[in-house]
Amino acid sequence: MSNIVLVGFMGSGKSTVGRIVADRLESEFVDTDCLIEERTGRSIQKLFSQDGEAQFREIEARVVRSIASRDRQVIAAGGGVVLRPENVACLKGSGRVVYLRLTEEELLERTKHLRGRPLLEGDDRRKRVRELLQERRGLYEDAADVIIDTGELTPAQAADAIVERLGLE
Repeated sequence: MSNIVLVGFMGSGKSTVGRIVADRLESEFVDTDCLIEERTGRSIQKLFSQDGEAQFREIEARVVRSIASRDRQVIAAGGGVVLRPENVACLKGSGRVVYLRLTEEELLERTKHLRGRPLLEGDDRRKRVRELLQERRGLYEDAADVIIDTGELTPAQAADAIVERLGLE
């Protein structure tokens, strides 16, 4: 089995749903943000504040290259992984890409209690979510082999939809 790569905005459920899919398919679950933190010994927030977003994206690209060479994984890709075409090419070359899509309102609701997300910091979270979503929505859609609207789905239902749409039942 090739990899299944979950992309989408922070709070879209990539990690939660990814773990369920991996369990169902008896595959390894990999979260790129967790790997980055393990490999650097720092949180994403500290990486952003100490080194900046550009350096974080370099580390992220190295992690993507390293995991894309393996099989039988369900990969929860960081929300900004689609900002680099080479990341998308690498992930698409390793398997099928699934975009977990939510509306702006659903994302605002899901991210309202998230802390430690440097790109959402500031006074106007709604404005920030809107800007990031406008920047990334088309990239997520272009990268995706399958799009799952997850706003009304439980994590288990989203996992079912992914398995069904990829024909892995």
